[in-house]
Amino acid sequence: MTYNFTGRIDTVINGPVSPDYSSEIGQSISGTFSYDPSAPPTGIGSFGGRTFGNALLSATLNIGGLGNFVGQPPLTYINVLNNDPIFHDDFYLLANGTGTEVNSFKAVQFFFDLVDTTQTLFSTDTTLPLAPALSDFDSRRFYILSFFFDKLQGDITSLTLVTTTPLPAALPLFASGFGVLGLLGYLRRRKAAATAA
Repeated sequence: MTYNFTGRIDTVINGPVSPDYSSEIGQSISGTFSYDPSAPPTGIGSFGGRTFGNALLSATLNIGGLGNFVGQPPLTYINVLNNDPIFHDDFYLLANGTGTEVNSFKAVQFFFDLVDTTQTLFSTDTTLPLAPALSDFDSRRFYILSFFFDKLQGDITSLTLVTTTPLPAALPLFASGFGVLGLLGYLRRRKAAATAA
């Protein structure tokens, strides 16, 4: 599944040796990520739930005036929590990678955290959600961390499903083959019944 997303920076925390990036407040971000919803869990998450270490296939980010970022699997994962008493129903995506350097800012990590505090969205944490929509969550935050420990954060403003996981190319041919075999079996039984009569 591939999603496009947008967001708006509302908080800047400058690192100890960095320029002041407060002018980035109000700036837009955009990006895309893809994940395999059939990937099995690979462990327990840092804050509970299940980690899907092989699920995140790609992640890219445009940080407006501060360059771009590309996630680098396998340094990426998705974490799902279901009915957690503290973190609720939570879809947490983390991508480590590398970004272009602009004005001493170089992104090295991007993550976002989608939370349903009503705890009605997920029924399990052992499988990934098939097609989460932004409206399913009441907290929708993103975080971008730089090489020098600057942090940009804000709200995700849109999340659009672009493509779903396609069926294997051979599946329709495989199904039609079963149909032909079934028809041949039916014709054979009909012929045998007519011969016996």
